Amino acid sequence: MGYVKGACYLNVNRDAIDMDTRKWVQAPNLDGWSDKTVDIIKFERPSGEPIAVYMAYAMHPINAFSQGVFSADFPGATCRYVEKFFGDDIVVAFSQGASGDQNPMYIRPQISAIRSKRRSRIMENETKRDSIEAPVQSNLVAPDALENVFRLIESEGQILGEEVIQAMTMIRKTTGDVYIKGAQKTVSCPGRIRVNYDSSDPRYREGMPGEYEDGPDVDHHLAVLGLGTAVIAACDGEIFSYIGLQLRKESPLTQTMFVTLTSTGQGRGPGYVPNDAAYGEQTFQVLRARDKQGCAERAIIEGLTELITDYITP
Repeated sequence: MGYVKGACYLNVNRDAIDMDTRKWVQAPNLDGWSDKTVDIIKFERPSGEPIAVYMAYAMHPINAFSQGVFSADFPGATCRYVEKFFGDDIVVAFSQGASGDQNPMYIRPQISAIRSKRRSRIMENETKRDSIEAPVQSNLVAPDALENVFRLIESEGQILGEEVIQAMTMIRKTTGDVYIKGAQKTVSCPGRIRVNYDSSDPRYREGMPGEYEDGPDVDHHLAVLGLGTAVIAACDGEIFSYIGLQLRKESPLTQTMFVTLTSTGQGRGPGYVPNDAAYGEQTFQVLRARDKQGCAERAIIEGLTELITDYITP
């Protein structure tokens, strides 16, 4: 087994201020928090041939969202590409990193496809999702628009796949004597419920202040799986990128992979989990967040670092 980190610039922070309305929207924000790390754990035979790869990257797989088709999106394209490169003799598994506020950088093809369902005019340079996401009509996507979406998915898969393959070749030291240990815990934070929201009216989606009342506590289920000198830290919910970046910084192990949207808990998950500073953003993720400000960021980071510390402590 060997662990390595790569980097890929396909993702981008998706929360920005609209230049026309001066309100928060979903659009590429090159100045926002974004973790470009590609985490890779390679498993190989004693003779050195790879047999499996476990990888994580922080980006929402939403290229085919709301288009009436089933797709494994860029994770599927990436896995297929890497597996094919090795003659289909290996298995590649993908997990989603801290991507609560991360989208693909290039979203024009998916927006054009959704516009085609609404029989709307396709805008050549459209980069904002909110005005076209809701409501989405039940019409079929225009074939040429859908083709462009899947061409983009395959392109993202090739680019990310090439980074995985390149990073795998950088693993010079592997070990077959791997200590394995897992642990989990639950941390709870005060909850809230938004009261000024109408799901049938897109004007309430974002770009306006939220009003709240106290809600039930929100449970965050944390887990750690240690593999020798590497550790996979897991959390349910859609965690904002800053939290993942801060966990990497504070983790006592350099080889720390952070995966989210995991099934470490039971019942309803926490949904979107913003970092504390993001609560000033009137985005749909923040407005609908169930956690009150001031708890989840530190509870998740400190909870996982404690589990990691316990793992490396004799």
